[in-house]
Amino acid sequence: MLLDGFAPSDLPQTFQEASSVARRLGVRYIWIDALCIFQDKDDLSDWHKEASIMHKVYAQSLCNIVAAETPDSSHSMFASRDPATMLPAFTEHAFHWSTIAHRGRADVTRKYLFMDKNFNAEVEVARINTRAWVVQERFMSPRGLHFGNQQLFWECRETEAAETNPYSSITGIMGLKRKYEPVQDCLDKKDSGQECGPARGYSGFYRLVEAYSKCSKNLSFPSDKLIAFSAILKHFSAVHQEEIVAGMRRGCLEDDLLWRVPNQAGETEPSHYDTYIAPSWSWASVRNCVIKHSDSSQSSIDCSLVHVEGYQLDYVTEDTTGAIRGGWLRLNGSLKQLKLFRGHDGSSDLFTWELAVEGVRTKGPGWHIHWDVCLDNPAEHSGQDTDNDMLFCMPAKEYSHATVMKTIEYLLLKVVNPGTGTFRRIGVANWNEGRDLDVLPANDRSESTAFGKREIPCVEYKDGSHSIYII
Repeated sequence: MLLDGFAPSDLPQTFQEASSVARRLGVRYIWIDALCIFQDKDDLSDWHKEASIMHKVYAQSLCNIVAAETPDSSHSMFASRDPATMLPAFTEHAFHWSTIAHRGRADVTRKYLFMDKNFNAEVEVARINTRAWVVQERFMSPRGLHFGNQQLFWECRETEAAETNPYSSITGIMGLKRKYEPVQDCLDKKDSGQECGPARGYSGFYRLVEAYSKCSKNLSFPSDKLIAFSAILKHFSAVHQEEIVAGMRRGCLEDDLLWRVPNQAGETEPSHYDTYIAPSWSWASVRNCVIKHSDSSQSSIDCSLVHVEGYQLDYVTEDTTGAIRGGWLRLNGSLKQLKLFRGHDGSSDLFTWELAVEGVRTKGPGWHIHWDVCLDNPAEHSGQDTDNDMLFCMPAKEYSHATVMKTIEYLLLKVVNPGTGTFRRIGVANWNEGRDLDVLPANDRSESTAFGKREIPCVEYKDGSHSIYII
């Protein structure tokens, strides 16, 4: 079909209209995935090949044409509307001249009212931007022309605009500039990728992960989880000369391990996939939205308490930013036995969790302090794991502020094979140590546990630290 050619009228309506827009822009070539990639379910070789280089297609394009609300390619992206209804509201004010030549003269001036909420409704939360594959198109394309329900919107790395507001004054949406501009900094400026601090960790790289993970729950094929994000990962890797490991940065892997699934009221749906997608220590292993704890700031002093000694991943193809078959990570730190108890916050419907670390319970009569615990899959946790001494934690990061008490973040782990020191991640927790210093001092406590320090399951115990495998 492609060799013989076909009539433009044979194309789906959205494709025809996108081609028309390209011609109006004076562009001779247009990329449409459905036409440019062979999508044969019995032979995915071309699909895998093209998916691995899509970062070049997006980044080197002139403009991304976005059909923001069409349910599929058979629908029109051109909205039927009455242009008069799109005129911005205005107020009129009397203007009195003060110059001698015009003294006593009064004119009327108009002040137009531009509504930023239109951009949010027709772009930020548009149907197209709930699709996981679209995230990398939007963030990597230098420009985007969005065909919304009511009007056209423009988005680039310098500004946002609309038909009713063409003067680049869409600034009132909370978080729009903060979410978009730092991401572009993350992708395009080498100096933003030279350290693992908050500017790079939360505002940059994990802004991308967070935006993508909100949509990835809707993937038709969960096996595409990393592939649909790989264009961003490749570009980030090239700009910052950074190795990517299961969707995370090798140079900041100790910090990147501390992603979390936000607590959801009444959440009962399993967070993990039915099929293998990624190791449990990767954010890609869960279907829900993930975030990065943001208490750490530019003014804080961070200290990593763990060290990644090595890792091994088995990839589906040669693309090391794409799909994964299996893998492990070897982590060194101070492993502590953990007991986890379900609690309830009387002020909300959220589950809370009470922890005992090495026999020390941090919640009891008269206590009003809760750990901030985020389990990757709350529905999966059972009391049997606690009863059988299968749960452990590892202090992973400590940070303190000039005016705020010290906080420690923990990786929560479940032993899979005690004989080989193999675990899987089950969540994270953070605790403000300064609130009650006698509850959980940073130094090791001597209370008895089911395991002695040397008997805790691990690959190696040396100088007070444990090396373990996490799968």
